Amino acid sequence: MSKVGPILALIGGSIMVLLGIIALIIMMPAMRIISQYQIDLEQEGINIGLMYLNIILTFVWGLLAIIGAIINFKNKKGAILVIISGAIAIVGTFLIIVPAKSVRLGNVIIYFNQITLNRSLLVDPILILIGGIIGLVKPPPEKTKYGTEKKSAIHGDGMTRSMRKSRAKYGGYQ
Repeated sequence: MSKVGPILALIGGSIMVLLGIIALIIMMPAMRIISQYQIDLEQEGINIGLMYLNIILTFVWGLLAIIGAIINFKNKKGAILVIISGAIAIVGTFLIIVPAKSVRLGNVIIYFNQITLNRSLLVDPILILIGGIIGLVKPPPEKTKYGTEKKSAIHGDGMTRSMRKSRAKYGGYQ
């Protein structure tokens, strides 16, 4: 059974979750400094709500991809969740565009640069989408009562031709 698809989705989802966490960690000290100087970001042309929405959605779509990849290890239902997560992340990359802005506070310049959905160079959403597609089209393992090995196509008993000849010659197993 091929596990390439779920592994790719896990890698892409992990990158997205990590980017969301890093962006949130970077935003917290910047917001503390801005609130200390009492600067109105709306006057500077920075929509902080849109930036937080971008960070939260990056985290959520990455988390959904990880959950779908874990489910995809067992069955194909997880691949659908992975494909949806990857497709929405790719669409969100182009819809939520926050331009890079800067705010000057005396000698300090704070740059607001987006490192989440629209600055990830599409690597992680594409990994998620490819992983979901591979996970969806992989062939299911053939189940038998002896395990996952394929039975003989002609006789259905899992024996090779030489085993059958030996059994017929000696009348059973020795």
